[in-house]
Amino acid sequence: MIVLDASVLTKLFLCEVLSDAAEAVVAQHSLVFAPEFARVEVASAITRVCRQKAFDAVAASEGLNRWRRFTTLDTVRFATDVSLLPEAESLSLSLRHPLADCLYLALAKRERLPLITADRPFVDAVGTEFPNVCHLAEYEGLA
Repeated sequence: MIVLDASVLTKLFLCEVLSDAAEAVVAQHSLVFAPEFARVEVASAITRVCRQKAFDAVAASEGLNRWRRFTTLDTVRFATDVSLLPEAESLSLSLRHPLADCLYLALAKRERLPLITADRPFVDAVGTEFPNVCHLAEYEGLA
């Protein structure tokens, strides 16, 4: 079991640097956790790539459809944002880090699971205090 943030989940649906690593992480784990907010964050990332002209609308629609199918798999669980919000708010204030990232952190903390991200500033900001937060490029199956 593992928590993946949107920066990793998005790599499953866009051909990007570390997409292969994201697929390997998902293949290694029987269950993937994320906050409900990930549904919007991943879809937003896919549409942003289309707006930036790196994807055409057809490819973006296919990516969005694959994302929606992925969210219905038995191996994917979404925690309600409302259940994570108090802890995420506290973490955001104490770490001086964006609330959206802290939703993932609150989930990983609550479930006592590793959190994998492709967001280097996030790892740098919280990695000392939360050693189970790992950059995707450095993940080797922690905890």
